[in-house]
Amino acid sequence: MAERNVTPLRFPGRMSPQIVLIMIVVLAIVILFSTSFYVVDQREEAVVLRLGKVKGINGPGLHFKLPFGVEKNYNVATQLVFKREYGFRSVAPGVNTVFSNEDFTNESIMLTGDKNIVQVEWIIQYRITDPVAWLFHVENQEKTISDISRSVVNLLIGDRSILGVMGTDRPAIESKALEVMNKRFREFGLGINVTTVAMQDILPPQGAVRNAFEDVNKAEQDKERFINEGNAAYNQAIPEAKGKAQRIVQEAEGYKSRASTGPPATPHASARCSTSTEAAAT
Repeated sequence: MAERNVTPLRFPGRMSPQIVLIMIVVLAIVILFSTSFYVVDQREEAVVLRLGKVKGINGPGLHFKLPFGVEKNYNVATQLVFKREYGFRSVAPGVNTVFSNEDFTNESIMLTGDKNIVQVEWIIQYRITDPVAWLFHVENQEKTISDISRSVVNLLIGDRSILGVMGTDRPAIESKALEVMNKRFREFGLGINVTTVAMQDILPPQGAVRNAFEDVNKAEQDKERFINEGNAAYNQAIPEAKGKAQRIVQEAEGYKSRASTGPPATPHASARCSTSTEAAAT
């Protein structure tokens, strides 16, 4: 019976233990360096955690951290101004903005203080002022911002009449909304500051009611235009009339002055008058 060959097979290209060790060392070095440095953009701040605890906040530039996940960095854009839209969405902002065709009436339909329904569209702009609070104080930042913004605007719309909401009360609503939103965000510890609240379109719901309000608005605009045109015509005609009247008065005064003095006496008439007097005396 033939003896079996139990010699281990040698595969071509098989790496030696030394090569494997070198590759492991090189890989460890790569991981070491890749997890030891991070870059912070000019518009960002980096929150650094060491074993899950906040160690510090670093500004823009190249920074070192302990490798292998001992320290982790979270970059937060603190120099950018973020915008959120309610009741509409801009798909492609720009000179000719393209808006989404989706229905966002669940955000925009509100009840006014005099029991009328309006459709309100608005935007807010905000900046992140505290990156630690932004990252760790609230679980869902975007939902919190949306809920607070909508509740504040609903509250302010509900305190006013529909005519006030659609007309003269808009600046007051924007100013008060800015104040109340920032107060609420500070209470929640969200770490943001709202810089702008701007009301966009405020309209009654689609249908006959909206058509009637649009007719009223058009009539108000026509009224203002007619008043402005009348004032312009008045301001042009009255000074001209006053100038003509003043000129006529001055001409009349001149005629009056000349008529009161009379024509001057001639020398011949004076001589005749003197001769007649002497003759009568003799």
